Amino acid sequence: VHAKIGQHRRALKKLIANERAPKFGTLNIHPSLLPRWRGSSPVQHSLEAGDNPVGVLVLFMVSKMDAGPIVAQESLEINENESVTTLLPTLFEMGTELLVNALPKVIEEEIDMETATAQDKGLVTEAGMIDFSEGRLWPHSMTAVPCYNCVRGFSMWPGIFLYFQIGDDDAKKAKKGR
Repeated sequence: VHAKIGQHRRALKKLIANERAPKFGTLNIHPSLLPRWRGSSPVQHSLEAGDNPVGVLVLFMVSKMDAGPIVAQESLEINENESVTTLLPTLFEMGTELLVNALPKVIEEEIDMETATAQDKGLVTEAGMIDFSEGRLWPHSMTAVPCYNCVRGFSMWPGIFLYFQIGDDDAKKAKKGR
């Protein structure tokens, strides 16, 4: 998936450089309330952080990832048991509806790159690619809520794991997920 995003981003940059960009711009669905959680794993990081509400938006694509002006957005209050496996499909369904509703406004030039809502650069929070180590729980140094939020955010990938030791035996790995 990340390789595909990189390929599409390079192709878009090439189109813009060659002045062959689509007439009305290129729109993207992003499952966060930008500028918070800009990047490849916004839902996972918002759950890990305990964000509520979460949301989805439609934005114009620019050469910098997830930095374009916002065309439409919608917030969603979630319960404390919401996980990435259930939230991702919900946000993309909402995003699809937002995109379908925004397209006529973009085509009729009611909304364009200049009239869409600019993101506040001072509020940017990055949501980089997930590393395997982010699924590790540290119950001896984390309280229950951060452990639980980690499970909510990373149970799909990389899965959740921890190391434990019983008596003098070597530490054992326990894994939950996928």
